[in-house]
Amino acid sequence: MKPDASDCGDRMNVLSSVSRHMHRLLRTLPLLTGLGLFVALGAVGCQKVPLLAPSGTVINLTVASEAVGLNSSVDVVAVLIENGTTSTSGTGTGSTAAAVTGAGTPVQDGTLVSFTTSIGTIQPADARTTNGRVTVKFTTGTTSGTATITAYSGGARSTATIKIGAANVKTVTVSATPQNLASTGGQATVTARVDDVNGNGVTGVPVEFSTTKGTLSATTATTNGLGIATTTLTTTAAADVTASIAGVTGKVSIGVATRATVSVSGPSSTVSVSSPATFSINVGTTVPVTNVVINYGDGQSKGLGTLSGTQSVTHFYSDSGIYDVTVSATDPDGVVTTASTQVAITNLTGTVTASPTTAENGTTVVSFTATVLPSGASIDHYLWTFNDGTTAVTSFGNTQTHVFKSGVTPGIYTVSVEVFPLYGRTFTMTLQIKVT
Repeated sequence: MKPDASDCGDRMNVLSSVSRHMHRLLRTLPLLTGLGLFVALGAVGCQKVPLLAPSGTVINLTVASEAVGLNSSVDVVAVLIENGTTSTSGTGTGSTAAAVTGAGTPVQDGTLVSFTTSIGTIQPADARTTNGRVTVKFTTGTTSGTATITAYSGGARSTATIKIGAANVKTVTVSATPQNLASTGGQATVTARVDDVNGNGVTGVPVEFSTTKGTLSATTATTNGLGIATTTLTTTAAADVTASIAGVTGKVSIGVATRATVSVSGPSSTVSVSSPATFSINVGTTVPVTNVVINYGDGQSKGLGTLSGTQSVTHFYSDSGIYDVTVSATDPDGVVTTASTQVAITNLTGTVTASPTTAENGTTVVSFTATVLPSGASIDHYLWTFNDGTTAVTSFGNTQTHVFKSGVTPGIYTVSVEVFPLYGRTFTMTLQIKVT
């Protein structure tokens, strides 16, 4: 009956062992020549059956690295020892140096070792030993995870594990350039460095980005050959950006400078032409400003320079109307912050009085008083005209005396006073007086 593969395997293993010992015995024991012939015939009968590891063989399986990236490869080494002891724990190591250790001897050359893996591929899947050792290539694909590699021959079996792609991730370090933005916000480049347990960059793995404020140019990015993934944050407010992969996260905080604060308030009621309009300007003390400027809305402005806290300024308007008053403050980043208010400006009015109201020509001294409203208006001078043939008189005060010219015809005379404000146009007030 033709032997099956398992029978042949066992027979070959036994015969292999017997053959080594019998070779020496045949020199001194010619009677065992027939047994040597039996061994040879048994080998011929099973020559097509693979040579497998004999019972009691130990496989020491090592992987060239504990971690490997996507679309890459590493060596896997299996060492088969007859009657040996395990020299590794059965997990991947960072070296292939764990060769022949423990008791026993290497299995016969040509012993077939088969390999399987839960992720990726192994080439070749079957290999034959030389000096008890085989080396195959483990190749990853695009799938991350922990691969279990198994080597077996006969009844011997050993496994090793290796982390692939995202499964390798130990740390995620996140940084931003710049990390602090101007008060108006802007853009920052966010970089996530993904490292494995050995401190090497993990390549070709997707990193998820999220932010508490603003928007990201990409919420998923794949690491490059250095293990770096990037995205861009656009924000006007301080934000935390988090990068995560396989449950490992890293975060960077991006700041936005505080804006300068400025406010302005003006008169609570209307103000007349040539009267002082006072404005109160307040600049916050948190952020220094390089320049504060107030624009009064009438074409006039004033630079106040560096200002912190509250300051009052006064302005005189020359025309009536409603004006928009604006204050601007420039911070160290060149960002301009503004505030505004309105002020209403009215024209000047007034009256002129005389005492007495009836005068005798040539003798009576009449006192005239010009009253400008509102009383706080700034007046430069007054020009008095009495219409009695005398020359107009200028005064810098609002009072003036006059004796009507002797010989003038008795009657009603119109006295006028032209008011010259310090700012704005002149206006005229009149009074009628009886001359006898």
